[in-house]
Amino acid sequence: MSLAEAAAGVNDAFTSIPIMTLPEGRTALAHEIRDACMKVGFFYIQNHSIPQTCFDNIFTAMQTYFSLPVETKMKLHHKTVANFKGYSPPLDGNIDPANNHKGDFHEGFEIGWEELEAKAIDEKRANDGAMTGSNVWPSDDCPGFRDACLEY
Repeated sequence: MSLAEAAAGVNDAFTSIPIMTLPEGRTALAHEIRDACMKVGFFYIQNHSIPQTCFDNIFTAMQTYFSLPVETKMKLHHKTVANFKGYSPPLDGNIDPANNHKGDFHEGFEIGWEELEAKAIDEKRANDGAMTGSNVWPSDDCPGFRDACLEY
């Protein structure tokens, strides 16, 4: 069955958030993930082996950053950076077309992949496209933010 055919058959509201258990057979897991994404839009993963300290660190970093004054966060506004990385304030984006382009209330911080130990020149990543390039990071306002994001 194609993805389009499978999507056409989705018309039920979900009653619970799917929970994926790792490890599991790859094919069965792929089907479970596809079904969860199509029917619910997200899922939980258990037995993933990511240490709790990683989650604790990222939640602390996010709480610290998003508690900063708007003026401080706007210094890293993603629309002022060449590769679209950085802060996205509320009403900046719109994920609901029926919202008449008014924007929604989420805020975020966009980053891309980078080495934990930054390289001066990374020739393997030099031609990755417009969304690549250096991330922007809060400076003294949010110590540990970069490390927590990259660890996560």
